[in-house]
Amino acid sequence: MAERTVEQTNLHRLNAIRLTILLMELTGLAIASWFSVIQVDWSVLSIIAATTGLLVFYTHYRKQLVSDISESSLFKQLLADVFLQTLLLYWSGGYTNPFIFSYLVTVTISASVLSVRQRWFITTLTIVCYTLLQRWYQPLIPDHSAHGAMHSMIILHLGGMWMTFSISACLVTGVVAGMADAIRSHRAEINASREQRLRDERILAVATTAAGAAHELATPLSTMSVLLGEMSSECSDTAMSEDINLLQTQVGLCKKRLDNIVLASRNQAIVAKPVADVVEELLNEWQLFRPEANIQYTSSETPDCLIEADQSLIMAMINLLDNSADASPDFIGLKVMRNENRVVLQIEDHGRGVLSKVASQPGATDLTTKKEGHGLGLQLSVATVERLSGHVRLYTGSAGGTITEVSLPEVSMDE
Repeated sequence: MAERTVEQTNLHRLNAIRLTILLMELTGLAIASWFSVIQVDWSVLSIIAATTGLLVFYTHYRKQLVSDISESSLFKQLLADVFLQTLLLYWSGGYTNPFIFSYLVTVTISASVLSVRQRWFITTLTIVCYTLLQRWYQPLIPDHSAHGAMHSMIILHLGGMWMTFSISACLVTGVVAGMADAIRSHRAEINASREQRLRDERILAVATTAAGAAHELATPLSTMSVLLGEMSSECSDTAMSEDINLLQTQVGLCKKRLDNIVLASRNQAIVAKPVADVVEELLNEWQLFRPEANIQYTSSETPDCLIEADQSLIMAMINLLDNSADASPDFIGLKVMRNENRVVLQIEDHGRGVLSKVASQPGATDLTTKKEGHGLGLQLSVATVERLSGHVRLYTGSAGGTITEVSLPEVSMDE
């Protein structure tokens, strides 16, 4: 079942309000008529009730067929409500009918969902209708006994006022406030989407710069590799030769990383891989860059789980591991586990913990605890994980340090 839009939800609530008001008005009139307190023309009221029922039926199916419901449609719906309310009140006592305060519910709804011009039009229209109903209406009590008619009218009006206030208060609190909450939630989603777009634009600019840098760095790295090869062949000092070999290895890893960046930019295919294979590739590549790091890896019944992955995910996870290794060189824990239909990769360190602002919005801020850091690494990692329908969570562990959780959806072989 498709999720309702804010406009569809508002139409659903509007239908519920108009049905509640109509049923309560007819019930009140029926009770008063049963005890011979008033006299009403039920043939006319039945036509008005049937017309309202047709409007409810039309609105119910319209909100199911059309998802993009305009503000003008809501405006027309409220105009129809004012028209039908006025007809019903005209044939049931006019301004002497305590249910005339149902106009306030319509005004409150218009103030919640319509533009300034439309809401003031509805407000003015209800005031005009209320004013006209003081002069033209069908009385509820025959004028054959002034004293008895006045006494019955007072009882009817006071009882109806109580009922109208109770219903209006419940509708405003339970339904109209819900409309306003839905609108605020929709605006919050729009703001979040705008912030996400701005962040994506910034990341795209960083990625473009990184691609250009990768292309420019290929030549100096190749030169360094040639020179290191010559130095290795000419060097007779064993200690110096080991250092040169280490530099050759690191240069080779840099060239491999640049090749991966170029490859990822050309081939961005996302494939389903077993978690064990992804973790093995991750650890093998990361340990080449950080051979001195002490990492403890544990897995909890996840070797056969499949997740969507590409080279960018490996690079994102390497960056998160680097952050933990920088904060806690002596210990890094990597745990892989399954949580319902998701796979969680949990990285733990014994560092100083995570900043509260970074933990509350990972990837949305460029704050960093590193002296030479820029905060872009975490942003890029979070963006990569979110592109794969995952999310990243950072929090301080019970024993201190930072716990970074990367949650990715598990996929089946059929997908």
